[in-house]
Amino acid sequence: IYWVASVFDKPTVITDWYHLYKTSYCPQDLYIPQLAWSRSEKKLKSLEWIFAQGDGWGHQRSLIEGDIEIVKNSPEEITEVVLEMDQRLNGTWIETEEDIELRIGADFLRRYQHLL
Repeated sequence: IYWVASVFDKPTVITDWYHLYKTSYCPQDLYIPQLAWSRSEKKLKSLEWIFAQGDGWGHQRSLIEGDIEIVKNSPEEITEVVLEMDQRLNGTWIETEEDIELRIGADFLRRYQHLL
């Protein structure tokens, strides 16, 4: 579905994204990434750590069969980013410079700001 929307330059919302450094093709796209929980540290890993793991980190057996547990997006996080996209499309969203630059759901970023 994503590729069809991209062909027609229609914005999409992508959830459980694990290619953090691969941005989408439509400048209006929004996404929220999967997170990584360290079993040994009992905390979420930083987004910097996730970036450092490389492309498709969420499918690396050495990580997910070892210390890392993938944290999928919650229904609330998905609802928030969908509502944000709806407000953006309707012209009622008030965005900051950071919102424009990052293209990650704003509520998601606010919730996990400590991981930046």
